[in-house]
Parts: sequence; C-alpha cells; structure tokens
Amino acid sequence: MANAANVPIRPSSDHDHAIRSSGPAAAIIGSLDGEVRRVTVTELRENTFYASITIVQNGSEIEIDSRTSDAIALALRTDAKIFAADEVIEESGVEFEGDEEEASRQLIGQPSLA
Repeated sequence: MANAANVPIRPSSDHDHAIRSSGPAAAIIGSLDGEVRRVTVTELRENTFYASITIVQNGSEIEIDSRTSDAIALALRTDAKIFAADEVIEESGVEFEGDEEEASRQLIGQPSLA
C-alpha cells in the first residue's frame, strides 16, 4: 500500500492501536482520580490470553476485563506492574531458569537476591 507521494504505508496493527489508545485511557483514569495498580494475565483459553486491569480509585480496587495487548500497553504507559496467574504460566509452557522464588521475583520486577 502507498500514499500519493508513493511512500509505502504499513497498515496499523492491533498492537499499534493499543499503544495509541492507551494514552487517552490513562488520561481518563487519571482524571477520575484513579491509578492503574497492576495488570494481570488471568487466563489462557483456546490459545488466547485474557487479562484484567486493577485500578485504585478513592481507596477501592476496581477490576476491569481487557484485551491482553491493551492491558499490557496501558501498564507500560503507566509504569504499573504486570503479573501472570500461575495457571497461565503452567499452561503456556514458559520455563524459567533458576528456582521458583527467583522466577517469581523476575515476574514482578524485583531485583534478584543472588
């Protein structure tokens, strides 16, 4: 695909849309005095990952179901932590080097004690 200047145009992907759309989402959450606390990949079903976004507003946590790509894009823009349920890790076949405690620290972004 090309434009009038004959410059190739790459069609946007869902991930590009998620990155662009997470900016306004973060702004809306902030304007409601909310904060993205964490994103959790909650389920792997039929080769599709599912996620939830945890928002804290006025001391209460609110869980919102989301497409995984949108949730992760939002977490990256807001510096929120990203988690995955143990069942998702087990089902996905991801293998970590080191012991279970080390793998857990890697998942939540804490420095290694080694």
